[in-house]
Amino acid sequence: MITYLNEKDNEKFIYAGYLEPVVNQTETLYAYPRLLGNDYGMKTVTVKATKERFTDDYSDRSIVDYAEEMANDFIIEYFNSNQVEEFAVNYSKWLYEHELNGRHRINVVKNYSIKD
Repeated sequence: MITYLNEKDNEKFIYAGYLEPVVNQTETLYAYPRLLGNDYGMKTVTVKATKERFTDDYSDRSIVDYAEEMANDFIIEYFNSNQVEEFAVNYSKWLYEHELNGRHRINVVKNYSIKD
């Protein structure tokens, strides 16, 4: 299964876990791209065995990365203001307009340079 990932994406993957096939459980491999690292499980790729072939969710990860980059760009651009409530409302609207959904948390940190 790891060879399938390495050859399919022409990239080196690191083994992260495996589930044996049992009743109601498909054979599953967990791995992450060597160059990107595991990133606390955020970059974990799932490979499942079907009767005919393997399937994986690696292409979905690039979409997640793109959405995260868009959100980060918005936050950096927006933070010319220091009003957290105003930011949270506008950020919600922006997420809705761009059809992005997920868990979002705003941490308020005092005496911290935004550039850092």
